[in-house]
Formats: sequence, C-alpha cells, structure tokens
Amino acid sequence: MDRRRHHQAREFVADVVLWRRGRADLTALLLAATVASWILFNRASGYTAVSLAADVLLLLLVVLYAWSRAARLLGRPAPSIPDLQPAADELVALVRSGLARLASAFRRVAQGQPGSGRVFACLAAAALPGGLARDLPTLFIAGTGICVFGRFALSLS
Repeated sequence: MDRRRHHQAREFVADVVLWRRGRADLTALLLAATVASWILFNRASGYTAVSLAADVLLLLLVVLYAWSRAARLLGRPAPSIPDLQPAADELVALVRSGLARLASAFRRVAQGQPGSGRVFACLAAAALPGGLARDLPTLFIAGTGICVFGRFALSLS
C-alpha cells in the first residue's frame, strides 16, 4: 500500500475513533454492536458464538422447510437453494489437510526433531492475541468512553 492510501486509512480510523467528520454514525454503530455482543456473550445466559450460529442456522432451516411445504401446498415453485456440495467438499479437504499438517507438526515436536521451536513460537503467537481478544469488547467500551468523555470535556471548555 502506498503512503498516501496508508495515511488515508489512518485518518479514517482516527475519524471513526474520535467521532469526527461525519463518522459518528459508524462509530455509534460499532459501539452498539460491541455493547450488544458483550451483553449477549458475557452477560446473557450461556450463549456463545457457536451456540448463536447454531440457533441462527436452525431458524434458517425451519424457515426454508416451512417455505417449501407452503409452496407445495399452494402449487408454487419451491425456493431455489444452491448446491453447496462442492463448497462443502472443498472445506472438508482444507480442514483435513490442515489437521494432517498440525498432527505432523505435533509429532515432530514430540519426537524432538529440529524446528520444534518454530512450532512453540507459533502457538505462543496464537495464544497471546487469543487471550487479549477475550477482553477486547471491554477495552473497546472503555476506550470509546474515554474518547466521548474527552470530546465532551473539550466542548465544555
């Protein structure tokens, strides 16, 4: 990315974070989505991202089933559903190859072969952002609150 586009991207992020130049609506949307996800996943009764995705897919399946049954009763064409088998086969092949590489890497580490340090470094690099991501909504809410308070304080003076 050239310097000009990088600078524009940095300005856009600064505008969103500081609620300026007409970006307040995007910032408010991000804040609302963050608060809603924090309430849903941290404070609600036992919801996780996986259980929410499963519930949404189950609801979609029920709606499609009801739609196809109603279409058959009314003599209309059934809803067109694309063939997802090629995409599913591709996903299975991707997951299988990834798991095979992971298993061979763990075997090399267990046997003490050269290159084990790189595997440890990759696992540590993956664990650090994962631990920080758990507190990301709280950090975002705190940072947005500080920005709002700072802007409010500047508008008073």
